Amino acid sequence: MELFEKTHKYLGVTIEMRHDFLIQARKSADQGLSFIGQIITVSGLIAGFGFTAAEHIRYEYFFAVGELLLFLNICVGLYFIKKLWYEEFDVFKSDIRMMALIAETLRVALEKRDESKAKEGIWKLEEFAQQERNVSNLFKLLPTIMIILILFAGFLIASSVIRI
Repeated sequence: MELFEKTHKYLGVTIEMRHDFLIQARKSADQGLSFIGQIITVSGLIAGFGFTAAEHIRYEYFFAVGELLLFLNICVGLYFIKKLWYEEFDVFKSDIRMMALIAETLRVALEKRDESKAKEGIWKLEEFAQQERNVSNLFKLLPTIMIILILFAGFLIASSVIRI
């Protein structure tokens, strides 16, 4: 009987974990996409302001490099949104699917009073809980790099219109 009590408890845990993962995945997606979108917008605005001062440019090289860095920043941000962000988001989706499979195994074990299924479900959940889930370092580092690129490009563009 103790095995089925543990199975019932673990079934509740998987349902709660799946719910929490869904909320966390949605929140992370919204925050990440919003932040990168803001960085891309700032890059575009600075690039646009640079072109409004095109008639006052003294150092074309600084201007060109600054604008190129902003364009690169926009491209990196879009690539991040398209490729890297969705790969990280797939980890959430994969975990949610895995929890659904574990919950189904536990549910069937309880329904049919199948001890082998109960042990299998408990083992899968304990193994799942032991897995390490780390967001890639690029996800942590990229926004910082993008902000530094904006600052450096803005400095270059501003320097291109100032007489030295």
